Amino acid sequence: GGRAVTLIGEARRLVMKEVLRGMDQEQREAIKTRAVAPRVLDHFKTRLVDLEEDVEALLEEEAQLKELRVAEMQLARASNLVEKEDEIASRAPRTWFQSERAKQGAALAAKERAELEARGGHLEQQEEKPAPTPAQRLKQIDKAAKKGQGAGGGKIETGTHRLSRKKRRRLERLAGMDYAAGE
Repeated sequence: GGRAVTLIGEARRLVMKEVLRGMDQEQREAIKTRAVAPRVLDHFKTRLVDLEEDVEALLEEEAQLKELRVAEMQLARASNLVEKEDEIASRAPRTWFQSERAKQGAALAAKERAELEARGGHLEQQEEKPAPTPAQRLKQIDKAAKKGQGAGGGKIETGTHRLSRKKRRRLERLAGMDYAAGE
């Protein structure tokens, strides 16, 4: 628990009464209503108006300080570049993970593909293996569990131990249906 304060003007008072009517007795007892005199509101309103100039001045000062920090960072960067110019120049240039020849080859291949597609041709696609049936998948998982590895010799990506109970049960049900349909 905490406390919440809601300030409501005369225009919204009826809405608040409707909200209170919808609550049970215990909740209604926890709510306290207070009336604030208009002169108290006027007093705080004038204080806020007086503070408005100070707040604007503070915001302007913060903006100036931010500009000053940015300028100092740029100055420090420029001075470092001047001071350490020899060290920077002596460093080995950055290299890309592809050689220049590999980049040109990739660009040429992409251009050829784009031209082929523009003429309405289709790229040769690798034959996709059909997705394994649930029975085949369970068989792969069991085999992997016995060998301690996946069917392809490596780790199997999603074993039953990674499946939620619901998904594992569904997979077993589907595998049972496939087995029954095969007989």
